[in-house]
Amino acid sequence: MQGITEPPTNTMKTGIRIFKNTLSLTVGKGLGDLATFFFLIFFARIFGIFVFGQYFFAMSLGGFLSILVNMGLNTLAVREVSKDKSQDAKYVGNMFITQSVLAIACWCLIGIFVLLSSFDIRSRLIILVIGTYQILYMLAQLIHSRFQAHEEMVYSAILEISHKVIILGFGSLLIVIWESPVVTLLVYPVSALLMIILGVVISNRRYGDLDLRVDLSLARDLLSRGLPFFVLIILFQFFDRIGIVLLNFFQGDGATGVYAASDRFLVPLATGIGMFASALLPVMSRYAQDSMQSLLTTYRRSVRIVMITVLPTSTFLYLLSAHIIQFVYGPEFSESASVLRILSWVILPVGLCTILSRVHVALDQQKVLARMQVLIYSGFLIACMILIPLYSYAGLAYAKLVTSTVLFVAYAWYLSKTLSQRALIDSIASPVIACLTTIAVFNLMSDQSLWLSIPIASLGCVTTLFLTGGIRRQDLSFIRSSFRSEAG
Repeated sequence: MQGITEPPTNTMKTGIRIFKNTLSLTVGKGLGDLATFFFLIFFARIFGIFVFGQYFFAMSLGGFLSILVNMGLNTLAVREVSKDKSQDAKYVGNMFITQSVLAIACWCLIGIFVLLSSFDIRSRLIILVIGTYQILYMLAQLIHSRFQAHEEMVYSAILEISHKVIILGFGSLLIVIWESPVVTLLVYPVSALLMIILGVVISNRRYGDLDLRVDLSLARDLLSRGLPFFVLIILFQFFDRIGIVLLNFFQGDGATGVYAASDRFLVPLATGIGMFASALLPVMSRYAQDSMQSLLTTYRRSVRIVMITVLPTSTFLYLLSAHIIQFVYGPEFSESASVLRILSWVILPVGLCTILSRVHVALDQQKVLARMQVLIYSGFLIACMILIPLYSYAGLAYAKLVTSTVLFVAYAWYLSKTLSQRALIDSIASPVIACLTTIAVFNLMSDQSLWLSIPIASLGCVTTLFLTGGIRRQDLSFIRSSFRSEAG
C-alpha cells in the first residue's frame, strides 16, 4: 500500500529535524566518546597493555550481562511514545520501575560471577566496578529514549557529554593521585549515576513527572511487547562482546589489549551512524504507518550518506593504521596496527546494517531480523572458536568482517521484498571510485611526507565524490537550510 505522501514542505521540515537531532546526538556522543578515548589513551599508557585488556574484557562482559536490564523496553519506548506521546509518563514510568528491579537482579548476577570466578583480585574488582557502571548506564538509556521519542536529542547530547567529561577529568586526576586502575575506574559508575539523576530531572521538567505507580499488568504487557527487541539486543551484544570474551579466554589479557586498542577507533564512527539511525527511528516509524513513499525517500538518502562518509573514512584508517597506533598508544601496542587494517573495513557493513535494521523495526519486522541474526551469529561463534586459537586477535577481526558483511547482505535481501534496493545500487559506485582514487594517490605519494600526502589524497577523494555525484548540491543546500532554520 502506497499510503499518504507528505507535502514537500513537511518532508523538508522532517529532514531538517532529522539532521538537527542527528547533529545533536553525534556531537554529544562524539565529544563524549572523544573524552573517553583520551582518558583511555592515558589509562593504557600508564597501566600497560595487560591492564587495558582486563578493562576491555570487563567492559565486554558487563555490557553483555547488563542487557538483562534493557529487556527491549528502550526501543519499545521510542516507537510507542513517538506514536502517542500521551502515554509517555505512564509507559516510561512503568519501564523505569521494571528496569530498576532488573538492575538489582543483574548486579547480584555479576557479583555471583565475580565470587565464583578464578580471576585475580584486580580483575575481579575491575569486573565488579565496570559491571556496576554498565547496569547504571543501561538504566540511563531509558531516559535517553524518552528524549528520543520526543525528538529532542539535544538533551541526550548534554547528558552524554557531561557524563564522559566527568570520566576524563576525574578519572585522569585519580590516575595521577592513586595510580590504581581499580580506584580510577570507580569514576565510571559514579558518573553514570549522576547522568540518571540529571536526566530524570530534565525530562520531568520537559514532559511531566514519570508515573511511578506499580502496574503489574502493564509491566507484563510491556515486557511481552519488548521481547522481540530484547532478542535483537541479545544477539547484537553477543556479536559485539562474545569475541572479546573468547579472545581473553584463549589468548589472555595481552591479546585482548592488542585487539581493544584498534577496536576503540571504531567506536566514534559506529556512534555517529548509531546516532543518525536513532534520529531516523521515530520518523521512520511514523512513515511506515502513514507514507511508504516518504519512508523510501528517507531510506535512500540515509544509505547514500552512510556510503559517502564511511567508505572514505575506512580507506584512510586502512592506509594510516600503523601511524595512528604508533602515535596514539606508543610502541607497546604496535601489533594493533594489523588489527586496525582489518577492522577499518568492518565499519561499512556495520553502518549499513544499522540503517537497514531501523527500517526493518519501523516496518515491524524485528522477528525476521532475530531469525537471521541467530543463524548468522551462530556462524560467527563457530568462526571465533576456530580462528582465535589459530590466529589470535587477527582471527577475531576477520571473523567480524566476514560476519558483518554476510549480515548486511541478508538484511538487504529481505528488505528488498518490501522496499526497492535501488538506493544501495545507486550509492555504491561513487564512494568506491573515491576510495580507489584515494589509495592510488596515497601510494603514488608514498615517498612524500604524511603532512603532504594526506591533504592531497583527501582532496582527491572529495573531488572524486563531487565529480561522480556522490556529494550533490542539494545535500549542501539541505545542510545550509538546516543551519539557517536552527539560527532562526
